[in-house]
Amino acid sequence: GELKISIDVGRSELELGRGEPFRRVLRDGIGRSIDADAMGFEVLVPRIAMTDAEEGGSTDVVVQFRLRPTAATTAAATGAREADRANERVNAALTRVMDDG
Repeated sequence: GELKISIDVGRSELELGRGEPFRRVLRDGIGRSIDADAMGFEVLVPRIAMTDAEEGGSTDVVVQFRLRPTAATTAAATGAREADRANERVNAALTRVMDDG
């Protein structure tokens, strides 16, 4: 998936520690917002792109994330039907989060 946000924090602050603290915050926030653990997924954030926003001091952020099934989910999945159900739950959670802002 992909998430686009603007943050009222300067890019240089977000890149402190090679951006790893910010990456963890994004990963954990996405995971909690869709309840990824309860659905049996781990959130991975392979790419973050940051650009200075036109307004002073803000940063535009594009986060690419993936959901990886946990070992328990993989063991429980016995076919395409279960994968389809998991996909529907994730999509419903993402839609709910986006609708709630």
